[in-house]
Amino acid sequence: MASINMKATVIEPPKKAYGGVGTSTPRTAQLRTEFDMTLTNPLRLCLVLTCVNVPLTLKMYAEGAGGTATINSISCVSTNTNDTVTLGVNTSAVTMYVGQVTPDSAFTNTSAPASVSPATLATGTVLGIPINITASNNMSIAGLNGQPITLGPGAYTRSGSVGSNTITTDSLTSGLTINMSVGVLTVSGSSVSALINPVIQAVDTSLYNVMSTLPLGIQFAGADLWNYKIDCAGRKLVG
Repeated sequence: MASINMKATVIEPPKKAYGGVGTSTPRTAQLRTEFDMTLTNPLRLCLVLTCVNVPLTLKMYAEGAGGTATINSISCVSTNTNDTVTLGVNTSAVTMYVGQVTPDSAFTNTSAPASVSPATLATGTVLGIPINITASNNMSIAGLNGQPITLGPGAYTRSGSVGSNTITTDSLTSGLTINMSVGVLTVSGSSVSALINPVIQAVDTSLYNVMSTLPLGIQFAGADLWNYKIDCAGRKLVG
């Protein structure tokens, strides 16, 4: 189906953030994978009675078991041990991009989602006619979306896990955008989709198999949260 070059990182340490309301933790993902694939089946382009086979390449990036949390509110009471903090939690089981990932963001995007531009499937000149075919999409199998969870009382309070430990069967090929500039050459978007969709689905299946079989302690679309300390003390005058 395709020859594949792959880079991956597995398991990230817990991420920490300190601050007031609105502070977010750095983005975390327990599996980050970048795919650079050359499809074995070429795309056939035709001009009148002449046809040529054009090789296609496909770039993809995926994150598994990702999440972030934001401080929504802090409740301060007279007894410090009863102070609480409420977090808004966002998680995803798998987020997959069809496209070219900015190199600096591929494995270090701890503050925001990866920066992705459309993947170039084919470019150059065919039968004297310039061509450029790209594909792009951003698909996420979501878990939590801003779910509030309150931590406390006191320091070093750990929450239970939140989220789901299953992956849905949503197709990661739906919504794929294909743009073609092929001049007078004859080709259809459906013929391009027919070549690359099985590859995308195979990558989806492979990711699921990896994440569901490795004993990494990963919970799909879940998150473990810690409250290290809440400091509600205001400024004090001394003298």
